[in-house]
Amino acid sequence: MLIIGSTLTLEPLNQPGEQYKCRIVSIDDDTFSIDYPLNEKTGKTAFFTDGMLLSCLASGADQNPYRFDTAVMGRKKENIPVILLKKPMERDIVKIQRRQYVRIETDVNVAVHSPGGSFEPFVSVTSDISAGGAGIVLPYGLTIPEGEKLLVWMALPMQDSAIQYVTVESELIRILEDSSGVRKATIKFTDAAETAQQKIVRFCFDQQILNRKKEVPAE
Repeated sequence: MLIIGSTLTLEPLNQPGEQYKCRIVSIDDDTFSIDYPLNEKTGKTAFFTDGMLLSCLASGADQNPYRFDTAVMGRKKENIPVILLKKPMERDIVKIQRRQYVRIETDVNVAVHSPGGSFEPFVSVTSDISAGGAGIVLPYGLTIPEGEKLLVWMALPMQDSAIQYVTVESELIRILEDSSGVRKATIKFTDAAETAQQKIVRFCFDQQILNRKKEVPAE
């Protein structure tokens, strides 16, 4: 999936929201090398320490976007000074859906408010979540009309055990009821700040990796 000469976007896991651009210079059995990354906002060269954990966004030969985690393994001089990164295993590379990314079945704690005061705020959990929306379990007896505007707070448990809190403006698309009588609201995120969107995407990506590791036996 890694291609010499292709451009990567790197995000240090300890600096969410900070992104860096670089190019793949060479590929070996266990590592691949990149030129020194540039900060997208400032244009300044980044300094990555050995062992630093990074999230990487890359385009494959099929032109689809992929994400994987990697780590700084060192540096050396080829034709130019380069940074060595850990080469990911195939099972740790996740293809990103182009439209709404992938939908993950997971229970995330949420608090839902009505900007217009049409219902009392309530707390609940999600049934699923993606970068474009979520399913939320509704309290018994609560009725919300389709098309209602919502303000949703979410607490996202990340892989590093930190909780990332995000707030997104949303719209209720429909309400579904399963065979056991549980009612779920399907909502669409209509306005999320860039940092909130990145946190949601990152959470979904982490969950994909965890699910894939559960499905694939360790080597």
